[in-house]
Amino acid sequence: MLRSLLFTLASLIPPVSPVSPVHGQIVTRFSPPSCQFCSGHRGVVVATAVGSQVSASVPGHVQFAGLVAGRLYLVETVDGAAGVTMTYGWMAILSQGLAPGAALGSGQVLGVAGPSTYLGVKVGGQPVDPLPWLGVRRPRLTDRVSEASGDPRVPGTTK
Repeated sequence: MLRSLLFTLASLIPPVSPVSPVHGQIVTRFSPPSCQFCSGHRGVVVATAVGSQVSASVPGHVQFAGLVAGRLYLVETVDGAAGVTMTYGWMAILSQGLAPGAALGSGQVLGVAGPSTYLGVKVGGQPVDPLPWLGVRRPRLTDRVSEASGDPRVPGTTK
């Protein structure tokens, strides 16, 4: 039991310093489901500039690249972190040569973003908060109420 817990905790820490796969504001944050088929948000959604690059956050290998329900996704098996996969989704275009088994380097371009990009991480098949894996130190969540009221904790506003 203790060994399993330590394995899980170690898997929550990226084996290398991750790079941010996209630039933009997080508009939907992680909300873990209470069961496998229950509602929840299994990753984060980042508002991205259409045409901007989506890059690999950490080194790994392509597990899947293609369409799921009409949207482009890439699932990466992370090197040096057993049982960890990262999902980059809702891309407008996937880069060529990203077949299953292809090696990915940290910062390697995976494709082109649409208006938003989905980013998720699973450890042992279970979704976890992806922010530690995305090179995000202090997430900026869109908070229209705070922005409108001039909350000094929100960049670009004054009170």
